[in-house]
Amino acid sequence: MQFPQLPFQAKKKTRKKDVAHWQSWEKDALDKKFRIVAIVCGVVAVPVIVFMIVRVYQTIVERQHTSEHRPVVTNSNPPVLIQPFSCDVKSGAHFGDINTFMRNVGNADALAVTPSLILRFVPDRKVGQPEFDEIPSAGCGQKRKGNAARQLAAAQGGVVRWSQPTVAMPPLLNGETAQLYAMSCIHYTDSSGVDHSNCDTYRFRLDSGIPIFACDNLPKSGKFDPETVSNCTE
Repeated sequence: MQFPQLPFQAKKKTRKKDVAHWQSWEKDALDKKFRIVAIVCGVVAVPVIVFMIVRVYQTIVERQHTSEHRPVVTNSNPPVLIQPFSCDVKSGAHFGDINTFMRNVGNADALAVTPSLILRFVPDRKVGQPEFDEIPSAGCGQKRKGNAARQLAAAQGGVVRWSQPTVAMPPLLNGETAQLYAMSCIHYTDSSGVDHSNCDTYRFRLDSGIPIFACDNLPKSGKFDPETVSNCTE
């Protein structure tokens, strides 16, 4: 038996050329938009980038100039006792005049230069009071009242005479020993109004070279070590 043949219907062919042309046109439009956006972004970004580069360069130059052109005041020598001192567990401590030395080793004037000096007896046996038991630590952040402010030019030095400074005595017993420390600080300001400090702590030695002594009311002479016990610089 033969089935009747149905009329053959050919599939419609897709117009590939029209589709390809439409896709190509859409791609070109997107490419043009992308190029326009890229150009606009580039035009806007270039001045910003240039400004940032210039600003960073200026900041580096300013910091370098500030670091290179500024005062730097230091303790040029340890303190010096002009006369011997004495100490006694009952009558206390008695000092003559003391000199401290400073020098501006920077290349700009130091303004409002204010030196300070702290002397402290540190007992070998702890007495339970930090103000006596602890060696004075050079602390630049601790602004202390000192001599009248002055100006110190670049490469200029100066000597400060401390007249008979008062020193508190720790509660020592007869025969107990102690050591003497001095903390010399210099606070000053640069031309930009920025505050700076330099502090050094020195240990005293008797003429015999021994740093330990008893407060027996006998005169004691010697000198402070040139090497610092502690230092801070800001």
